[in-house]
Formats: sequence, C-alpha cells, structure tokens
Amino acid sequence: MKVVEALKKSGNKPEWMVLTVLPVIPPDLRPLVPLDGGRFATSDLNDLYRRVINRNNRLKRLQELNAPEIIIRNEKRMLQEAVDVLFDNGRRGRAITGTNKRPLRSLSDMLKGKQG
Repeated sequence: MKVVEALKKSGNKPEWMVLTVLPVIPPDLRPLVPLDGGRFATSDLNDLYRRVINRNNRLKRLQELNAPEIIIRNEKRMLQEAVDVLFDNGRRGRAITGTNKRPLRSLSDMLKGKQG
C-alpha cells in the first residue's frame, strides 16, 4: 500500500507503469552471424523475441477459440514471463538458457555491456 500511496502523491498514473507496446531493437543490434557450412548463429535477443511472439500468438489463438478462463490466465502468465525474460533474464529465478546451456543475454544484459 505504501507504493500505491507514493504513486498517488507523486502525480504519476498507474497506467503509466504498464507497457502496451514492446520495444524491438533494430536488426543491426541483434545480427545473424554466418558460420561454417552455411549455418547462422542468431543473437540471443532474437530467441527471446521469438518466445514472446510465440506466446502472444498462442494467447490470441486461445482467445479466438474461447478457451476456458484458467487456460487463458495461464497463457497470459507465460506471456508475461517471456516478456520479463526478454527484459532481464534470470531476475525471476532460473535463467533461460540456449542450446549450449549458457544463459541467454537479455535487453538489460545488452545495456550493461561487456564485463571486464
């Protein structure tokens, strides 16, 4: 309740705290890197964006099918988790890892820059 009261006193509106659009960084900042044999390595962000897109599309499909509310609610939760991971992988617990078992680098990791 203290947070709500502070928010009221500050003049900020609660709806300002909710994202209605998702920032997508330009492709040049999440490039595909060519590998031997005609394969490509994708940026971790591409994988994280893909997870959000897939969850969002699945939620939309379930809503169109008039799925039970509990299923819709669960899919909304999973969409929120995908967005959370995109912004800060590992903040909510175990980090999402790639095929090499390395945690995927999120938007916050990209902003922090390289360690060392």
